Formats: sequence, C-alpha cells, structure tokens
Amino acid sequence: MRGRTPTGRNRDDFITVGVTLDVPLFTARRQDKAVAAAKRSRQSAQLTREATLLELNRRLEESYAAWMRLNDRIRLYEEAVIERAEGTTEASVISYQSGVTDFPGLIRAELAELDTRLQLIRLRVDRAKTQADLLFLEGEN
Repeated sequence: MRGRTPTGRNRDDFITVGVTLDVPLFTARRQDKAVAAAKRSRQSAQLTREATLLELNRRLEESYAAWMRLNDRIRLYEEAVIERAEGTTEASVISYQSGVTDFPGLIRAELAELDTRLQLIRLRVDRAKTQADLLFLEGEN
C-alpha cells in the first residue's frame, strides 16, 4: 500500500516519483530508413550519370552527322560550284571585252563568284567548329 504505514495510517511525508526513459531497443526502422535513403541517393546519382552519358552520346552522333554533311558540301563546292562560278566570271569578262555584256553584268558575275568563295569559307569554319565539338565529346585518350 502506498502512502500508508503497515498499521494502515496515512503517511503525509511519503512521495512517489516516476521516471520514464526511452530505450532505443528497436532502431532497425530508423536504420532501414537511412539505408533506403542512401540507396535512393545512389540510384539517383546513377540515373543522372546514365542520362548525361545518353545526352553526350546523342550530341556525339549529331555532331558526327553534321561533320559528314559539311565534308560533302565542301567537296561539292571545291569540285563543282567554285569552278562554275569561275567559268561564269570568265565568260562575263570575255563578253564585256567584246562589248556583249555591260559593266554591271560583269560586276554581278564577280560578286557571285566572291559570294560562292565566301560560302565555302563559312562551310570550312562550320566544319572546324563541329570538329572541335567532336574532339571535346571524344574526351581525352
């Protein structure tokens, strides 16, 4: 009996104190949560890495296709377009010298040839940029 003497009288000087402690007996749930969070973090990093690799591979394929197209266009300009522009300019010079063509016609032919040469230079610059991109995507070997 609490608060009473063995004879049954009340004891006013008796105090009852209770203490509560949380004992971490079952920490597996918290550890499981931490392990699961670490696994999710690792999976997220892996997926991010795979997505980055796919994006780099896509860029590599696009750059290579662009580089091949530019090579074909440059070859076409060097083998055919420039020669035709030069031929047109020569014909205009001869026509002007013989009085068949006026001076503005001669200038138009010269400008067309210069525009063609400028376009070839632009194609070469684009190819160089694409090649630099390919070298970057290739990485260090």
